[in-house]
Amino acid sequence: MRVVTRLSVLALLALGGCQSQRAAIPIAAEPERLASLVGEWHGEYASPATGRSGSIVFYLAEGEDHAHGDVLMIPGSFSAADRPSGRSAAAPVRPGPQILTIRFMQAEDGNVSGMLDRYWDPDCNCEVRTTFAGEIKGDRMEGTFVSVSGRPGVGRSTGWWAVTRRKHSPR
Repeated sequence: MRVVTRLSVLALLALGGCQSQRAAIPIAAEPERLASLVGEWHGEYASPATGRSGSIVFYLAEGEDHAHGDVLMIPGSFSAADRPSGRSAAAPVRPGPQILTIRFMQAEDGNVSGMLDRYWDPDCNCEVRTTFAGEIKGDRMEGTFVSVSGRPGVGRSTGWWAVTRRKHSPR
């Protein structure tokens, strides 16, 4: 099951990369902090409360004050049977993976924080706002996030995230 999910994630990321360029992510940081974030970062997140998980990818080029990247959200109820080829014509369509946009990041004193663009949550049938915070530890960043529903009575959920800077070998 986990292999099928990972293959689905890779396929969606490949398709997403072909369709459009990732949105620019403004980063508020001192020049030396920005320089320490240069590179390609990959990781994952999960929320035990919602059963959701997914991948995080972003890239900061040297000399730039913005990064490019996104988050792939995989609903907790999503499985191989939810793919179009795995269900009958009469079966209801369950929400599938969704690409979310990182809106803003701030890095200061070994900490990072930010937010995602608001997105539509099919589980609560409402708009959700997610913020994140964490620590920068060399080639690794990790922390927690909070998602807050715009619908009264639905509440909030939390989870963890972590990304690691990929090392590139000399060509």
